[in-house]
Amino acid sequence: MPTCGGARCVFNQDTTAKLYPQLLGQKSAIRPGSIFNRQGGSVFNQRQHRIQPFWQHVWPKFRDLASPSIAESLVRLSTAAGSEFPVALTAVQDWLHSIEHPHYVVRRLLESKLCSRFPLDALRLLNVIIDDLPWAPRELGQCLDAIVQATPDLTQDARYHRLFEYSRRRGV
Repeated sequence: MPTCGGARCVFNQDTTAKLYPQLLGQKSAIRPGSIFNRQGGSVFNQRQHRIQPFWQHVWPKFRDLASPSIAESLVRLSTAAGSEFPVALTAVQDWLHSIEHPHYVVRRLLESKLCSRFPLDALRLLNVIIDDLPWAPRELGQCLDAIVQATPDLTQDARYHRLFEYSRRRGV
């Protein structure tokens, strides 16, 4: 277990390797309808005094623990942050990479209107999480449309071109 003194906890690599996948593996904690997310407001507004200090002071800084499940959980946390989405995405961006099943995240981006509210950040996230899989999320085309409607200049962005071509090739 971690050794805690005051507000700081000290984790060794063995403890961290066991604890963090379990902690972030609880996808139900960051789903839109969960109790964690129903407290009113966004996750980051309600829990900023817990999540941000945890991320800055407790979360391990060694990236050898990065895994697909942690990346997906951090993506879900970022999209659940609501108006703090750009801040959340920036905080976790170094831990993100393509995820095997991006459908839920893309749907959340579209439903929450994050694509139109934060088009550059939404494009940045989509570019990281969507790899050249044989199937594309159905909502990807709609997200890209919302992004360029909010910021038309992004049609010149290489990330937009890659995602647009990918969605076109996949028939989305």
